[in-house]
Amino acid sequence: MKEWKQAYSLTKLELRHSPYTFITLLIFYTVITSSLIMIFTTYMESGFVGFDIFFLFLFLFSPAWSRIKEFQFQRINSDVYMVPFVHLCQQLPISLNTIINNRFILYFIQAFPIQLLSLSSFYFFIPELQSQVNPLEYIAFMVFWLSFGIYAGFVSPASDIGLEMKATEKKGLQALYFIAFFAIVIALFTGFHLIFKHGFVYWTLKLAIAQPVLVILISILLAWLGIIYWKRKMRKTLRTIDYF
Repeated sequence: MKEWKQAYSLTKLELRHSPYTFITLLIFYTVITSSLIMIFTTYMESGFVGFDIFFLFLFLFSPAWSRIKEFQFQRINSDVYMVPFVHLCQQLPISLNTIINNRFILYFIQAFPIQLLSLSSFYFFIPELQSQVNPLEYIAFMVFWLSFGIYAGFVSPASDIGLEMKATEKKGLQALYFIAFFAIVIALFTGFHLIFKHGFVYWTLKLAIAQPVLVILISILLAWLGIIYWKRKMRKTLRTIDYF
């Protein structure tokens, strides 16, 4: 409990120095969500790869970009990139778990409420969705994607605590990796459309309608396993990377 209290205190300090982060994120998510709501009916009828990709942004888009420079991911020495605030925390008399919990709390505060609001907006502003999906089924759909935001989206707080890049990886290859990642995502979603005749979001909604309770239970389990995985990975990173 002490570690969580210390982590929350660190989170409050960071949030106090990034007062406009939430507003910036809210604007971004509002624009994306509004656009998706307008084309949702068309997507459900005929499918559209772009819908899946932008929907994915709601859960993989890192809140880190909207922070002020002092709290953004950057180089701290010749081989290590991380959030400087985390580097500062390493010099305090606190445990590794406190630092890890701090990154989890910060990500959760910045991302989860807006993701929840975005998903709720779909149900409230799309009459066709209300008529075809009952509340329990839509809750299952929401739980699926909120859980996805944990076991996949937690790559963001995991990166905050450090990433080691060798000299050969610094000469523009970071940008290449970034482009390659999105190219792979687009290719996977396109392939999914071709094979299953519709998009990934469409089928997750259909699955939630068919088996709402099972979807909720499995999603919660995956989120729990995701937290365990990322905590272990972050602890290993903090112990192995040479930050100085």
